Amino acid sequence: MRTCLFALSLAPAVPALAADGPPDQSLAMFDRLAGKCFVASIGPGASDTHCFEKVFGGKHVRDRHVVTIDGKAAYRGETIYSHAAAEVEFTYINSLGGVGQGKARATASGIDFTGSMRAAPANDPQSMDSKWLWQPSGGYQASDSAGKPVTFRPVPAKRR
Repeated sequence: MRTCLFALSLAPAVPALAADGPPDQSLAMFDRLAGKCFVASIGPGASDTHCFEKVFGGKHVRDRHVVTIDGKAAYRGETIYSHAAAEVEFTYINSLGGVGQGKARATASGIDFTGSMRAAPANDPQSMDSKWLWQPSGGYQASDSAGKPVTFRPVPAKRR
């Protein structure tokens, strides 16, 4: 009963809360990616495809990705980027049950990421640092401290 009364007490504020309002400018670092997909070759017969979209009127940005091996989906993940206080935070989830959190920061040449990731429920969290550098092709090059850079190229839009 208390929950119901609390929900009713919020009713007058709902129209104001529901308005999308203008997009969040702190997420402008993702503007060049939003509405597009990018693919990288990550090994023999393996690729990683990321698709970005603005959600809730630009209040957040979603990055869905799928790793395919020999044409079959082997792994999926999703990241939600959100403005929190003076920072951009992200939450990542994957098809293994893993989760990660961190922060994204715009740079003159791309985006820097810091955070921690637990690849699967039984795994301990690991720190992660990554950099995306914008490429002349319109894509980006992703690198972390552990591996070689991987270049994500724009996927041509499909004709409808």
